[in-house]
Order: sequence, then C-alpha cells, then structure tokens
Amino acid sequence: MADLYPPDKRGRITAKGRVEWIHWQSGTAQLLPRLIARRTSGPVFLTDRKAPAGTPDTRRVPGDRPGPALLSPG
Repeated sequence: MADLYPPDKRGRITAKGRVEWIHWQSGTAQLLPRLIARRTSGPVFLTDRKAPAGTPDTRRVPGDRPGPALLSPG
C-alpha cells in the first residue's frame, strides 16, 4: 500500500515498464481508507472483465491460482 497516497488522491503504478500516476476524485478518496484498512499488500480492486483477446497475461507468477483479474498498486 506504500504506492497509494490517499491525501493527494493519487497512486503510483508501473505500466509497460515505466512508472505512471493514477488520480481519483473525492468520493473514492473518502472510501479508499475503508478498502485498505489493516492491509499491507495485495490487490486493491478486482474486476470480472476479461482482457482483449491476444493480451499477454503478465500478472501471474508460478504457483498463482487462476481467478479474477487483479488491479493492484504494484
């Protein structure tokens, strides 16, 4: 959770090998502390959406179990 900065309404992610910043609005900033309470790592958001056909799955690691797609701060 070190990559999330709720007071600044932003988070740092690594996409395509480079660091980028995501930003959110006030409503999310108010809910985010509840979502990450007592958490030290792991995905923050889950999605049931599938990636477009042909998209390489780079988020899996050996031994990782199949499941929903993960949106993670890093």
